[in-house]
This record gives sequence, structure tokens and C-alpha cells, in this order.
Amino acid sequence: MTKSTCIWRGCKETIELDTSFEESNPGQRLGISVAGWCDFHSKVYAKQTELFDKLDKKKHHSDTANYLYKNDRKAYNKIQREAIAIVKKEIK
Repeated sequence: MTKSTCIWRGCKETIELDTSFEESNPGQRLGISVAGWCDFHSKVYAKQTELFDKLDKKKHHSDTANYLYKNDRKAYNKIQREAIAIVKKEIK
């Protein structure tokens, strides 16, 4: 286990990562680098995925998210803020 910082932009939360595969021979040969999110941002990502999924049921949530990120950043950011607000409410 290794201590690291949550990779969510602007987050300074310290997290523990399981780097056993990264440090193994196959992991080193493949150039694996382990990163992660804190509990809060893991929940935000899950909620965001759920919200992107609801926008277009015919597409995978990542296709919808990627499209909005590239073509309508305002809509993407709105969904991200909504996910953060929902998770904050759930935590209280």
C-alpha cells in the first residue's frame, strides 16, 4: 500500500493505493501506473456516470460524456456540478 493524492483536479485528499501489481514484474513490463480517487470523488464519478447514462439510453455513458466534454463543456460542467451536489447531500 502506498499513500498518494486523489487525482481529481484540485483535490488534496490523501488516499491509499494498492501498488502490488504496479510493482510486480508484469506490471513493470507493461508500465502500469496506479492512481485513484478519494471516496467522495469515487461517489461523484458514479453519480456522474448515472446522469450521463440518463441523457441518452441508446449510447454508452462514456460516449455521451466524451461528446459533451468536447462539444458542449457548459452542459458537461453542469452535470458534474449536479453530481457533486447530489453526493454532498447524500453524505450529510
